[in-house]
Amino acid sequence: MFRRGRPGECADTGDFCTEPDYDGRMSQDPVDRPADPRADQLRRDQQKRSQRTLIGFALVEGFVLAAAVVAIYVLELIDPSAGVWVLVAIALLSGGLLGTYIMISTQRNQRELTELGEE
Repeated sequence: MFRRGRPGECADTGDFCTEPDYDGRMSQDPVDRPADPRADQLRRDQQKRSQRTLIGFALVEGFVLAAAVVAIYVLELIDPSAGVWVLVAIALLSGGLLGTYIMISTQRNQRELTELGEE
């Protein structure tokens, strides 16, 4: 009856049509499962916490990199040929810290959601 084309478009004619098995949501949750308001609130809290942390991390990293650039190229406290490696080391260290934070945060968020579901 309906063949799949682009979302909202019939494959046969190109006209707009509705597909009976598509409800318009991009969620992986089952369609018939009601939303848990506690889980939604927990996700919002987790998102706010992550957003604050990531913004703070970006500000600190920006300040550290700017201070390193000023120390290397403006004040010439470090030889510029060696200063490049200082900048690379700062970037690698901060990237490792950020990656570790994201992994730990994701595990913590999942654990909190699991504990909420067990209550």
